[in-house]
Amino acid sequence: MTTESVAQHPASVDAYIRQGWSLVPIPAGTKGPKLAGWNQRGAALRSQADLPPGFGIGLAHSYSGTMALDIDHWDRACNELALQGIDLQGLYNAPDAVIIDSGRQGHGKLLYAMPLGLALPSKKMMDRDANGKGYNYLDFRCGTHDGLTAQDVLPPSRHPDTKQPYRWAGAGHWTRLPVI
Repeated sequence: MTTESVAQHPASVDAYIRQGWSLVPIPAGTKGPKLAGWNQRGAALRSQADLPPGFGIGLAHSYSGTMALDIDHWDRACNELALQGIDLQGLYNAPDAVIIDSGRQGHGKLLYAMPLGLALPSKKMMDRDANGKGYNYLDFRCGTHDGLTAQDVLPPSRHPDTKQPYRWAGAGHWTRLPVI
């Protein structure tokens, strides 16, 4: 992806920043920042001009007042959440649902606003497959235990596996996130 493709997208770096979001640069072909100190508040992009050529963009949750419910194994996540009385499909179908879609089957990401001033440490739910190999099935992503931020890749950045741009989905709009 080129810087120009990010700038032409209706949800450009500057539009996200005007929304009050803190952004980090994501190298092409990856899903995460590589620079030391990326998760500190001072590392955030200040404008589109700060984005290096070819980079995507990531949302720094703790500094943006946001969090993501990241699903990496739909069936397992549905079952575990149902045990807690949470209907994952219902969350996806909600009239205010804001989804980041990577185009990968069985994967998805719901984006939420955190209650004012709250930033919780991220929580990763893991299991093992029949061969004993560990895998994530669900992440609650916001911050770190030491008060820094976690991040998620934003549209129109490209997914490293599918080579397709992430896109906004759901019945809601990214400028009006539902509160978790």
